[in-house]
Amino acid sequence: MGHLSKTQRSIGNWVVIGSLLAIAFIPVIRAELPLEVAKWHLAAAANAVAFQDWDRAEKQLATAEKWSRDIRLFPDFWGVYLQLSSSDPSNQNSADSLIDKLQEAIRENSENRLAGNLVVKLLSDQGKFKEALESLKLTYGEGGAEGAVQWNQLAYYRALANTELEQGLVDIEKSLRQLPDEPSFLDTKAWLLYRQGNAEKALPMINQSVASFQREIPQDLREAPKDYDPAGLGIEPLGKLPETVPKALVETTAVIRYHRMKILEALGREEEALKDYRTLRYWGIEPTDKLY
Repeated sequence: MGHLSKTQRSIGNWVVIGSLLAIAFIPVIRAELPLEVAKWHLAAAANAVAFQDWDRAEKQLATAEKWSRDIRLFPDFWGVYLQLSSSDPSNQNSADSLIDKLQEAIRENSENRLAGNLVVKLLSDQGKFKEALESLKLTYGEGGAEGAVQWNQLAYYRALANTELEQGLVDIEKSLRQLPDEPSFLDTKAWLLYRQGNAEKALPMINQSVASFQREIPQDLREAPKDYDPAGLGIEPLGKLPETVPKALVETTAVIRYHRMKILEALGREEEALKDYRTLRYWGIEPTDKLY
């Protein structure tokens, strides 16, 4: 039998090394592959929810679980699951049901509490602010809110739910100590005071908040024209601002102007409240309690 060439010996060595590596890594690949496939099906489920293809979303989510139950350890799984549960017309889930599912997610993995942000939004859209507040507390976990933004969020939801108002004022004072002139924080405090029946004390704060937000809105669009819906009865059709005005800014300012409208009404200053009412309709927004 002839001798092997140097090249042949080299190839043989690499084949042996490759075989050894394959033996070492095959168990790793086998262990990780199911979760990777599950992630792919989870992404497909999220895409199906986005297109309101509920049947496909449900099937993809079920397939993801079949491939790897560890997929339930990811907040994204629960985000899709909760959105599917809430959005699918065939699933009539109560607020308690959504909160129960959020608690189940947290039991699976404490990091899943981040999915609570979606539950807060879903319940808020339904006007269920007390339940949204409960979900927000679950989202922050045992450590509770930390920092000015989170304290403000808790305080604001207490104002929306019209509950725990004293604690809400404690929270918002902590936020304002860090950022004294933040207009969204001033709005939160004003709305808490209004809920407590102290509209007079709330008015200067809400005025400051409105003035701050409206700086970014063009001067000629900050108020409804004098000939727009002068009776304030909603007779004129809703207006529409130019697309050059940032929609998010207008929507945020509209909430604060609605708050001021209610505060002015509580003070019996109907004529001033009417200006806010007319301006909101001029911006294309109905002044209702759906603004939050």
